[in-house]
Amino acid sequence: MAKAALEQKAMTAVPQYLIDQNRPYSPIDIYNNLHQEFGKTLIVKALEAAVTAGKIKEKAVGKQKIYYANQENFENSDDSALGEYDAKIGELSETVTHLNNEYKELDKELKTLIADETTENLKFTLQIMTNRSKAMEERCATLEAGRNTDVESESKQLAVKESTINKVLKTRKRLASDMFNSIRENSMLTKKALVESLGIEVEKDEI
Repeated sequence: MAKAALEQKAMTAVPQYLIDQNRPYSPIDIYNNLHQEFGKTLIVKALEAAVTAGKIKEKAVGKQKIYYANQENFENSDDSALGEYDAKIGELSETVTHLNNEYKELDKELKTLIADETTENLKFTLQIMTNRSKAMEERCATLEAGRNTDVESESKQLAVKESTINKVLKTRKRLASDMFNSIRENSMLTKKALVESLGIEVEKDEI
């Protein structure tokens, strides 16, 4: 492969690898993980260009640098949208419940009429009640279908989005832990002293 083409490929592949993995790596780690496809000098050049472009970030750890994906580029959840969809689901559920209760009242009324009226009156009333019941069933079915196809579909999408955000948060915590452990390996301080010197907050059982 020509030198220019190889360099262009590295400029894309190296930062994309960090974004896909979403973990901190040194240039040597990337060199080995990419099966030595690119030279070490080219990898460093691609990393520096990606840092300048804001795709990734760098941090000095001891005598070397580590690079990781820019977490600001990951999508955040929209809490207001989640609230709106929850309210919409609640409203439709309440409407369906109300219609079901109304249907039960009509059914109860029909049974009472069947017990008290003459045959001719019952036939006439039955037709009326049947038509009303059919209309109510259609309205319930329409609302149920709408909720199932629209609201539930949107809710699932939001659930997937929320799961993605939770995964990102978990990854960020793991990233911070990896960075801390990397710093700790090059420090003479105890874990507790290092935590206090860096001014970070951890759970009591993690010290």
